[in-house]
Amino acid sequence: MSIVDLGAAASWKLKGQGNANAVFEYIGTDADKAGQVLRVRKQKLLLDTHSDTPTELQLLEREIWGSLINDWSSEAIVQQQYEDRVLKPLLGSDFIYQDRHIQLTPEYAAALSQLHQLQLARQAWLEHDHTVFPGPVHATPGNEGTRVCTICVELKPKCGFLPTSACIHPKHAIKREIPRFQLHQHLKCAQGKVQRHSAYNPLDLFSGDVARMQRALRALLRDPQNNLRLFVDGVQAAPGRLEHQLAEISAPQGGIEPFLEHLAITLQHAGILELVLAAQKLDAHDVEDFSKWTERLPMVHCGTI
Repeated sequence: MSIVDLGAAASWKLKGQGNANAVFEYIGTDADKAGQVLRVRKQKLLLDTHSDTPTELQLLEREIWGSLINDWSSEAIVQQQYEDRVLKPLLGSDFIYQDRHIQLTPEYAAALSQLHQLQLARQAWLEHDHTVFPGPVHATPGNEGTRVCTICVELKPKCGFLPTSACIHPKHAIKREIPRFQLHQHLKCAQGKVQRHSAYNPLDLFSGDVARMQRALRALLRDPQNNLRLFVDGVQAAPGRLEHQLAEISAPQGGIEPFLEHLAITLQHAGILELVLAAQKLDAHDVEDFSKWTERLPMVHCGTI
């Protein structure tokens, strides 16, 4: 971990945020920082994994992960061990991006927080901006003068298989027939969180069949919710305009369908969905079984579970 010169806080523009992190893109003039993003942990969700007096839940977590993670001295070290010993064996090194853990000065964290009305911690990571290509895109013969743009698609594919656990209660047997995502869509509609059901079926995306994968991607594009994001030249497209903007960009190449077919073929050839599905299937218990264990947690202590 190190403290690096990031330039003026105003050189970093908020690109996106989630519950745990805020991501900033560099908009300054330093060529060495171009194409990088700064991911900063939010203060309220910073996990004190290296506390001298860990909570009972943290002690339990350390016992569960003890065979793989043996150094809990800092969040960055824990994350690195998790990437090296859990994610890379499951998904392969090619699909785990490299980042650089840094420490913001208290003044810099405060300046970023004030500029963007956020509560940011000092824990941060410098990463390559995966929504743009790292360098110039060269024109190919015959398309000189044609505008070339970078399109990045971010997917949250959800669970790609139907559970078969013996722990599923008979009254919940429908879980064996309909994907959890689609069942959850009915709940979200009933709660008013979404206006209509998404037609997306994760089983299609994970099927390995290009036509079914294309159908799944089309459904995600039509109703992205928080499961698909589209970036054009590094700029996120507005959720309500995804289909329209992609249609404009892909018109010279035949429209949206050829693009979705190409995306499906790319995912198929990359093999990443097969690896994700294999990792998902390591869960042989289903959430119902884990729920029973969770209910017992207040009554057990580390070393006895």
